[in-house]
Amino acid sequence: MARFRAYSSDESDDDEQQDDNVSEENPFDADEEPEQESSEDEQEDSDMHEDELMPVRNKTALVQDDDGDYDVIMPQREPSLPPQMAALDAQRIRVMQTSLFRMPEEAENMRAMMNMPEQRALRVLQPHLNRKHSRDSDGDGMRVDARERASFAHDIGPPAYRPSRKYARVSTTSSVFQGHDEVSVDAGLSFGRSFRVGWGPGGIIAHLGALTAPSAKSAISSNSSIINLTSAPIYSDEKPRELSAKLLQHHLSHSPISPDQDDVPFSSPSPLDLNFGSFASLFPTTDHSYEATLFRLGHALFDPINTRLGPEITVDIKNCVSSLARKAAFSAWLEHSVSPTVESLLRNPNITPTERVWLLLTGNQTERACEAAMDGGYMKLATLIAQAGGDLDFREDIKSQIEVWRNDKVDVHIDKYIRRIYNILAGEKVDEGIDDWKRAFGMHLWYAETLDTSLGEVFGRFSHPGVEADGQFALLRLFADPAWSLTHMLKPSGKLDYSLAWHLYIIISRVIGVRDFADREEPYGEEEDEVEGHSPTADLLTSMYSLQLEQLGLIQEAAFVLLHLESSAGRLKAVKDLMARSAPLFDDWVIRGLVGSLKLPMAWVNEAQAIHALSLSRPFDAYKLYLDARMWAPAHDIAVRELAPEAVIRRDINTLRELFSRFPAHERVEGWSIRGKLFVDYAELFSKLSEEKSPEETDNVTRTANRLISLLPDVVYDPVALDEMLRELVKVVDKGRLVASKGLALAAPQLAYVDGPTRISHLRAVGVKRFLKTVQVN
Repeated sequence: MARFRAYSSDESDDDEQQDDNVSEENPFDADEEPEQESSEDEQEDSDMHEDELMPVRNKTALVQDDDGDYDVIMPQREPSLPPQMAALDAQRIRVMQTSLFRMPEEAENMRAMMNMPEQRALRVLQPHLNRKHSRDSDGDGMRVDARERASFAHDIGPPAYRPSRKYARVSTTSSVFQGHDEVSVDAGLSFGRSFRVGWGPGGIIAHLGALTAPSAKSAISSNSSIINLTSAPIYSDEKPRELSAKLLQHHLSHSPISPDQDDVPFSSPSPLDLNFGSFASLFPTTDHSYEATLFRLGHALFDPINTRLGPEITVDIKNCVSSLARKAAFSAWLEHSVSPTVESLLRNPNITPTERVWLLLTGNQTERACEAAMDGGYMKLATLIAQAGGDLDFREDIKSQIEVWRNDKVDVHIDKYIRRIYNILAGEKVDEGIDDWKRAFGMHLWYAETLDTSLGEVFGRFSHPGVEADGQFALLRLFADPAWSLTHMLKPSGKLDYSLAWHLYIIISRVIGVRDFADREEPYGEEEDEVEGHSPTADLLTSMYSLQLEQLGLIQEAAFVLLHLESSAGRLKAVKDLMARSAPLFDDWVIRGLVGSLKLPMAWVNEAQAIHALSLSRPFDAYKLYLDARMWAPAHDIAVRELAPEAVIRRDINTLRELFSRFPAHERVEGWSIRGKLFVDYAELFSKLSEEKSPEETDNVTRTANRLISLLPDVVYDPVALDEMLRELVKVVDKGRLVASKGLALAAPQLAYVDGPTRISHLRAVGVKRFLKTVQVN
């Protein structure tokens, strides 16, 4: 190993040899300077040693030792020794170092450092390309330079920092592309990297190219100039429109609509009239559809029950009676719900008498089961069936009889339906042979549990495979399990059918208030003015159901659903966007429903129709609709961009003046003084040209014309109209200069947007003015 030395000595031959190796193995130290002697005695001595010829290292260098390892030699300059220390030999110096410094400890530390494992730095190879469409301006390493250093003493600095390109969103009014949409010739080139899928009315998708799966290949390129409109099927099971319309009409009749604190209409369901029972009454009793059965189940589980108990009855007794009444109501619903299944199974012509009895027991039709048993000749069995679901002593007697059959090993010779009937009477294995959860749960409720067992306890002991996806079972679990989340229950039936999920949310959360979404925020405010927290899941569910109704063409119903959004700003934007997308479907009946039934402002309807008129290139209709909606800014913009230039080209000054006279308060219109007022001044100026004017009035007209010449190029975007206006104004200015008074001082008009003949005419008028002025002076 190479050693670090403080100075060189004539007696250290090993050090000289090591230094020679360093000089040979480090050829990169090109800028080193020879050492200068500082002592006069050393300058007079002509015998120079090799150590004196050693160059002084000004920079760090890597030196390889005998073991092949590299050590770093720091830049050091050998100090010149005083004359009194030059005579000391090396042995005496080592003794002095040992006595003054703690050499053993330092040696031990050096030895420990040498034994430490070598830590190699990770070498990160810079790839040639980081991504497919890499840009040098992003600083992502597109250009990989071969960076080398002259020697190990020269460190390579970090690469120059290249800031990434920053993008900022520019508003539409500030964009340079505003008003120049027709400039785009190739839509694929313009929108190829910025166009995103856009949703239209009725589930229409606007997109470039073809809609394919991520792994599929499309024959149509997305860099096309054609924007396709594709209808996406949102309503999964083609449910008839009448069902949604019927449910929402009932909902609207029991939901008053009133403005909130931000003056945005809001629908608040009535807690007294809107419940499960009111929805269940919409379906006939013979209707066993899924929707009718679901609302009847909610009525049995959640609607208030009138126990007809007086105020003197204690709370415990009221709770016990209420629990029994709730259980009886659910039992009646369950019996009514499974009756179609039982009846369909009884129609089997090959059914045996014992199987008929068992099927009737699965539907809790005990009376009919007794009659079937007697008809089949099982008189004693009929007497036992009459006591089904009885007391515990009866069940124990049946269990003992079953045990006797097992001990005597005769149970295998007994009819299996007889064994099932005896198991039902004993309260054991009551759901054997049943594949649907309703009848299985009914067997536990009717035959396996006692009368005083609550519905929640029965549910806790019940288990049946494949019932989690059923909405009716989820509603039962929501009632029986307090830990069950409303989010898990309100999943759409099918792919994107949110109708029942939304109605259940309104009843359970907004009307009854027994359960809510987990993401609802805590209420805030004082107790008297407490405001309920917001739930994003509730708003998302409402928006999805509204989109589903919009695809069906139920615009009024979709707007009514959006009135249940909790945020005022979100409700305002969602309803306006819906009306803007559905404006082509507006007729007198739809408008009366939106304004009359939903109490939406007529200004919102006019705004939606104005947007639709603009899409059909009918700017004047849009201008009138915006004025009717008292939306001065867009009406003013249409007048400036579309209508006023056309009136100028037609030279219809009266129409031009009338366009801007319908704005009642010009101070409310943004940019009125630098946009609309210029057209008003132009119209007034030309209406006064035919009148006789005094010199002062002539000077004012000339000043106004000269001012308009400099301002109109920034306002008028139609080149034909601008050329017409500037040509007439230049004529007014030239004519006014000839008859102007001496006190009139005008700046030279800006003629950058004026055509050639007008410029020539202006120059001729200026020359005439100067000539006349010269003649007058002379």
